[in-house]
Amino acid sequence: MRWKTRPNKTQPSRTAESRRSVPPSLLYSRNWAFIDGELQGRLACSTILTVGSGLGSVIVCLAARTGFQRFILADGDVVEESNLNRQAFIRGQIGVNKASATAALIRSIAPAAEIRVVPEYVGKRGFGPLVEAADLVVNTIDMDSMAFVELNRAARIAGKSVLFPINIGWGGGLLVFSPQAMSLDEFIDKSPGTDVATRVVVGILDRLPQGLPPYLQELLPKYSARTDRSWPYDPQLGIASHVTAALAVRAAVALVAGEPVRTAPDLIWCDTMTNVAFDGTAERSIVGVTSTKTGAANGIP
Repeated sequence: MRWKTRPNKTQPSRTAESRRSVPPSLLYSRNWAFIDGELQGRLACSTILTVGSGLGSVIVCLAARTGFQRFILADGDVVEESNLNRQAFIRGQIGVNKASATAALIRSIAPAAEIRVVPEYVGKRGFGPLVEAADLVVNTIDMDSMAFVELNRAARIAGKSVLFPINIGWGGGLLVFSPQAMSLDEFIDKSPGTDVATRVVVGILDRLPQGLPPYLQELLPKYSARTDRSWPYDPQLGIASHVTAALAVRAAVALVAGEPVRTAPDLIWCDTMTNVAFDGTAERSIVGVTSTKTGAANGIP
């Protein structure tokens, strides 16, 4: 089944007039050279489940601008001022549940979007029904909880692909866990570290196509030895969030289109500091997104 929009107390239900305010033919009219009408229709009929609406808010807003119009948004957190540097929210949404706030942002872009809001933290038992109702899963759960692993496990059981985005420094990365690819559990088992979060981050950094940039080399030992006093918050930039969102939405479009997609353990990665930097000695070239080259998936199963 497809989840229908359920109006909630924080947002008014859409009227027939608001649905007509942005005709789809105009909203996506500039996509034409890259997304044809048939694919545009498939995007509109594909449901994205996002668990975690921090980085997830940036991803689904870009997804809505690209043509996705069905969303399930789950998060129990509320918007804080410190989120505004990198997440899609605006100042007027401070104190609002993140899933509800994200739904309002999507509707401001695509008023006809069908959205189910789950304004609470979802645990292991709650993932199954949400995953079953989706075509794609975006896992942006904070890694201080094992829930992010449980979500991937539920998706694997259901045969659904998971987009696992991570923004580090000035760059963004993406792991695509298809039902046929390496699982998140296997990825963690093959990565060094003392705790799960460290093993995921180190495992990702170890797979950077061009090696670890010098500015991240300086931070990695501090991260590995972090304490609440020495590392009070994970440093995160808005530029990295938007790069990460671009990678995730491009992968989502490719999966819906049935195009080959690099899958875990391959890392899809773009670092804006590395790509922009030029020391004057190397041959000038156009530097693009890089990735490792071992696995691939073809579309949504």
